[in-house]
Amino acid sequence: MIPLVFALMGCHPLEAMSPDQPCVEAGYAISSRTFECSGDPELANDRYRDFEKQFACIEWDVTDPETFNPNSREKDLFHCALEIRGLSCGTVDNYGKDLDAYLTHSPACNLVITYKDGSPLAPYQDPEFETVPCPEPDATVPANITVRNVSQLALTLYWLEPYDCTEIRYQDIPANGVIEQATYVGDRWVVRGDGGKLIDWFDATDGLDVEVP
Repeated sequence: MIPLVFALMGCHPLEAMSPDQPCVEAGYAISSRTFECSGDPELANDRYRDFEKQFACIEWDVTDPETFNPNSREKDLFHCALEIRGLSCGTVDNYGKDLDAYLTHSPACNLVITYKDGSPLAPYQDPEFETVPCPEPDATVPANITVRNVSQLALTLYWLEPYDCTEIRYQDIPANGVIEQATYVGDRWVVRGDGGKLIDWFDATDGLDVEVP
């Protein structure tokens, strides 16, 4: 049996998405990550069916900038699915069939999902989320940086937008992986792990080569 879930639909135009798409993508993400970590398509299908049985979707107009901001983790309705897709296989194995646990990793999960009886998910709590100071908005000299993930866990690289201190997701860094990123001297970059846990942050200089964590 082919797994129900594959990739997030970030490449599709928002206008074509149904109002429940952010919620559906979260269920897809649980199933897809289960398949990637276990290699078991039936288990992945079972996880998605359980998601459909346990949860209901909150519908949103993802084209409305008043309700959906793709640059804000608190208002990016797809942030729930995005964070689940970035969970390490160790975390996925630990959570198993506890679907509630998957939905604790993003404030957006509370925005797009409820239980079948209409009751909300548990209030989102983020005790480990540390903010990073805003940089000065004067980065104009091009630069290139290299980031090396020397850990066994997948990490994510964010650019810290200087005007409103919003973290914008740029690249995933696989375990023991290396990425290169074009930037500007003085740009501030943030590396986070599971659940948005802060791993490191640094300011770009041309040729900067950083090892994390």
